[in-house]
Amino acid sequence: MYLIQDRAQGNDLLVTVGGRNSYTSRWLDVWYWTSNETHVEFLDASDPAALVSLETLSIEGQLVSSRRIGDVLYLVTRYTPYLAGYETYAYSDESRQNNAELLTGSTLDDLLPKVTDSQQQVSNLIDSSDCYLPTRSLDVNSDPSIITVTAIPLAAPGEQQSTCFLGDSETLYMTAESLYLATTQYNYQTFSTAALVYDPQHTTAIHKFALQGGGIEYRGSGQVRGHLGWAEDKKSFRMGENGDYLNIVTSIGDTWGQTSSTRLTVLKEASQGNALQVVSVIDGIGKPGERLYAARFLGNRAYLVTFRLTDPLYVVDLSDQENPVIAGSLEIEGYSDYLHPISESLLLGIGKDAIFDDTSSDFGGGRGAWYQGLKLSLFDVSDPANPSEVAALVLGKRGTEPAVLSDHHALSFLPASGTEPARLAIPVDLNDTIPSSTSFNPALPNAYYDYTHSGLYSFEIDAEGITQAGIIFGTQLGSNLFYGEYTDRSILLNDAVFYIHQGEVLSSNWGEQ
Repeated sequence: MYLIQDRAQGNDLLVTVGGRNSYTSRWLDVWYWTSNETHVEFLDASDPAALVSLETLSIEGQLVSSRRIGDVLYLVTRYTPYLAGYETYAYSDESRQNNAELLTGSTLDDLLPKVTDSQQQVSNLIDSSDCYLPTRSLDVNSDPSIITVTAIPLAAPGEQQSTCFLGDSETLYMTAESLYLATTQYNYQTFSTAALVYDPQHTTAIHKFALQGGGIEYRGSGQVRGHLGWAEDKKSFRMGENGDYLNIVTSIGDTWGQTSSTRLTVLKEASQGNALQVVSVIDGIGKPGERLYAARFLGNRAYLVTFRLTDPLYVVDLSDQENPVIAGSLEIEGYSDYLHPISESLLLGIGKDAIFDDTSSDFGGGRGAWYQGLKLSLFDVSDPANPSEVAALVLGKRGTEPAVLSDHHALSFLPASGTEPARLAIPVDLNDTIPSSTSFNPALPNAYYDYTHSGLYSFEIDAEGITQAGIIFGTQLGSNLFYGEYTDRSILLNDAVFYIHQGEVLSSNWGEQ
């Protein structure tokens, strides 16, 4: 949802983006995406108790992501064309012949996504002349996906503009000037019609679009070695635009093996040819076997967290983009899975505490460490060459799950103001109850504790440290963080705290237990 206030038109505008989507986490299964739609509704919110629908748009294709910049809403959708009678897996000569005849008798209009307005007027979302086809080297997985970038003026939703390219995009990164789409390419070789062999050396394709005057202009594509990780919510944090440059961090090697490492690649638009060219690389970030857990780009710096036994925080100096360097690093116990700026000199890491366990036989000998409770780490990064952990706080035992580690939207934050420290709120499923099982041994690093409660934990943060300020307990058992209908959320508004839990809205004043 997007709430737009202080508009020239006078009324507050609420925009909701939803749709009919078939759930699938398998990005490569393109045929699961054929019947999905993205619904956008524009509502007059001048009277919050009596919303008035102004316009709706139904777009064929599943939402990849959305952003708002000023008075323009940008949507990225993925559409898989459908032709009645077309067999997606044609194994016989007869079915392949039938498919060929269907394609020959079809027009481009039959294959392009449509958009329907509130008057049930149907039109093409895009014109075929506004689509781009990446070069073959960037499109190693040939499939029928159409990725569409749509710019919708909030004052006139019916005047949307769209650009598309034929290929893949699994994540979106956006600034006020640019929009980047990226996807991991799973390379393979074909030896016969029935044999595919995977190449373990993944690559990631990146496509850049410039945002000018509310429109969208394709600027070029590039490719880097490695992939963007396995967590969908964290992929966009692995990219950062800095002036004319794009920085991207990727994982290379075997995720759980000794070849796992992290690479930072710097790209820039080529002077000609619609290409993003590599201008610099930092390779081998992290110790052998460590994989990237968190990344955050802030101005002329990048902060990276890798982990297997300890949590190395790396500070990368990007002031000279042609020659980026690792300015400093810090090792602490546990790991950070999400990084949040508190001020210009303070950085908060949210993750898990961990206990070493080199005796385990998992993953080829030596698991590394077992995750424990929620850990908040406050880093002083005023000196990039010497980052330090100035405070840490651990909640719960093994099994504790903060919602922010699966979706960063679960975090609420208010920066410091005057004499008031920064405020932070995150929903947590706390496991801190000793199981009744006689086999439970708290001395073991993999000892799993029982569920205790769900609650919204509030914290105050300043240069002196992290202080727990309050908690709102959920009235219903569990948050169903991963499998349920609801995902916990929170809102901070002045001195009021709101906790959205299991379909309920609970509230308290700041600092109340």
